[in-house]
Amino acid sequence: MPTTIATYAVEDNNQITIDVLIGDGQPGGSTISLGTREIASGTDELTNVPIGLGSAVRGEKVIVVSEVENKNPATNNTSVAVTLKGGANPKEVVQRQAAVNKGDVIAYVTIVSLT
Repeated sequence: MPTTIATYAVEDNNQITIDVLIGDGQPGGSTISLGTREIASGTDELTNVPIGLGSAVRGEKVIVVSEVENKNPATNNTSVAVTLKGGANPKEVVQRQAAVNKGDVIAYVTIVSLT
C-alpha cells in the first residue's frame, strides 16, 4: 500500500482546503479525515474541501485514504493527487502505482502534518 507522509505550513488567518483527484482514467474513492474525525468522502474527485482555519488546525494531521480500481482498458497505471491550499503556497502530493491485473484495487494513504 503506497503511503506518503508530508508536512504543510498553514497560515493562521487562511482557510485550509484540500483536493483529492483519482487519476489515469481509473475509478476510485477517498476519505479525508482530520485526526480521527472524518470530514469528507466521495468518488473520483473531491475539490475545495474545507479543513479549517490555519490557526485552528495547526498541529493536526490530515489523513487521506484512497482506493483506485484498475478498470481502464488503456492502462494499468493508477494514481492519486492530493493538493492542500491556504498556506503560503499550494502543496501537491502525487502517488503512482501500476496494477498487475485488471480489477486490482490499489489503496493509497497520504498523511500530512499541518505546521
